[in-house]
Amino acid sequence: PLLVVTNQPPVANCKNVTVYADATCKASGSDTDVDNGSTDPDGAADIASVAQSPSAPYGLGVNNVTLTITDQAGASDQCNATVTVVDRTSPTISVPADVQLDCGDDTSPNNTGNATGTDNCKTIIASYTDSHDPRNCVGKVKEVITRTWIVKDALVGGNSASGDQTITVVDTTPPVLSGVPADVTVECDRVVPPVSTAPTATDNCDSSLNPNYLGEERAVGACPNSYTLTRKWSATDACGNESAIQSQTINVVDTTPPTLNLPADTSVECTDDTSSDSTGKATGTDSCGSVSSVKITETESSVSGSCGDTVVITRTWTATDACGNSTSGTQTITVVDTTPPMLEVPEDVNITPSGASSSYTIVSSDTCGGVVLTMDYSCQKRKKDGSLVSKPCEEDSVVLEGNTVTVIESGGVGNIITVTITSTDDCDNFSTKSFVVNVLRGDEGVGNGVDLNTPGHDNNGGNDDPGTGPGNPGAKGGKKNR
Repeated sequence: PLLVVTNQPPVANCKNVTVYADATCKASGSDTDVDNGSTDPDGAADIASVAQSPSAPYGLGVNNVTLTITDQAGASDQCNATVTVVDRTSPTISVPADVQLDCGDDTSPNNTGNATGTDNCKTIIASYTDSHDPRNCVGKVKEVITRTWIVKDALVGGNSASGDQTITVVDTTPPVLSGVPADVTVECDRVVPPVSTAPTATDNCDSSLNPNYLGEERAVGACPNSYTLTRKWSATDACGNESAIQSQTINVVDTTPPTLNLPADTSVECTDDTSSDSTGKATGTDSCGSVSSVKITETESSVSGSCGDTVVITRTWTATDACGNSTSGTQTITVVDTTPPMLEVPEDVNITPSGASSSYTIVSSDTCGGVVLTMDYSCQKRKKDGSLVSKPCEEDSVVLEGNTVTVIESGGVGNIITVTITSTDDCDNFSTKSFVVNVLRGDEGVGNGVDLNTPGHDNNGGNDDPGTGPGNPGAKGGKKNR
């Protein structure tokens, strides 16, 4: 402001001024007539003082100032003026460093940093605007955010400064799979679980992902009916990041033994075939393989029976499938002997003379063991009318030694000896046969076809009385023929 000084008492003359703030934001004024002891051109006394109230420095904006001028005589005057202090210096800005974030990370200044600024006068106010540049995963970059920071001082329409921060959002994180079906083990005759339960995928960038089914691999197991199925899944996001491959393992096993069908227990004669070709063979079926895949084996043990060559055979059958599972069972074959032995005796014979001994061979055998021969004999006399009468045999007149029957004492002419042979095997089966020995007179019935032991022939010279007659051992005065 200018103070106009006259030779009169001082008169204050103020006017409004606008000044720029200096580095310390002080405002000052000057007056051409007040110059610290200078003399007024009119020769008036020097101005003693100029006072400003309030005193400088002044703050930014409009300051109401009262100026008081006092001369050396002590006279004074006042006037009012406005001192407007303006700020034409821009703030200084400090922008946060450029950053790279993964998709899904916080892109706010809380995570990426805030701009700061300094100003010579006022408090700094910072703000920002973002512009988004989608990159569609080129080089795995989802987008580039250009954040423009602006700092202003506190004046209305104040000074400002700006700067850019670059935030690059990338996607380098693969998706995450969850819910992959659990590993399972199933029997080979069961249904393998279908691919019905699919896993889910989550991603830090893409909200909706469908996992990729990569198919299944089959590996042969330890046997034909066992194997392993490995099913695989993965997921890929829009930037080509692929998740770790996860898998489900399905173990198909064969632990079920085959079914064994046994032939029935049976009894056979000791002469019969006891092999499985005759007594039956076991068969087997398998739940996981064909009939041909079941191997049938047989072993046997035997225990002697109660007699002869009889035996009890225990035949053990085993069915084994292709995976080594097996089932065993037994069949019992009882070898019995119910067949009588073979027995052959001589045809009926005529012997002469009456006193001669004769021997006969017995033939007997058994297919399942040995035989024991026993003998019984009886004597008869034929009468002239053809009837037979019993008579006692001479003691030990017929003997059996081994398989030979010997008639030692014929009992005389006209005697009929019936020899009965019984052959008994080890199992008490027996056969019985008989043959007849006819005792003839030496001059009758030999070579002439005449059977003297028929009615009308008494074999003793025509006397049919068993108590009399020549040649009859029992006849009175007769001679015993041996």
